[in-house]
Amino acid sequence: GMLELGAEKMSKSVGNIVSLREALDTWGREVILVFFLGAHYRSPIEFSDVAMEQAKAQAEDFRTAYAVATTRASDHAWPDFAAALDDDFDTPRALAIMHDWRAAGQRELLAQAASVFGVPVDVAIQVPPTHGIAAMAATRVNARSRGDFAEADRLRKAIERLGWEVQDVTDEPGYRLIPKR
Repeated sequence: GMLELGAEKMSKSVGNIVSLREALDTWGREVILVFFLGAHYRSPIEFSDVAMEQAKAQAEDFRTAYAVATTRASDHAWPDFAAALDDDFDTPRALAIMHDWRAAGQRELLAQAASVFGVPVDVAIQVPPTHGIAAMAATRVNARSRGDFAEADRLRKAIERLGWEVQDVTDEPGYRLIPKR
């Protein structure tokens, strides 16, 4: 399909173009890859700052897949991913399966699928147990559940000083740790 800008086909004659160089300089390779994976190749796709911000968030989710603290069974296996691609190269469905694997902490499947598209996924970094960061994050979750927000804030700051960001999540264990870059 055509790449559209402002609900019109991008066209040099109309003057509504964004060059590949401009897009790469602004958004980066991985974001552009995820953006194009989000639409079927025969369907038009709308290029906009909003769409690129969404693709950027998705690319970051894949890049930080290692930060998922727990794993669970996924609704999908590798044959589902392969079937999506065999079905007229249905990349939106394949991307949804990859998101399920990311959320489930299925790092190996996610890395394998991401490599098909050239999207980097770092599955090697783990929270070092010697730093006690995971224990601090768990204590912070307990403090929040008790309503002790001062203690929770103190622990968040301590974790950040050690080079990690803690995110609150609804699934167990109630937090996600992401190394600061």
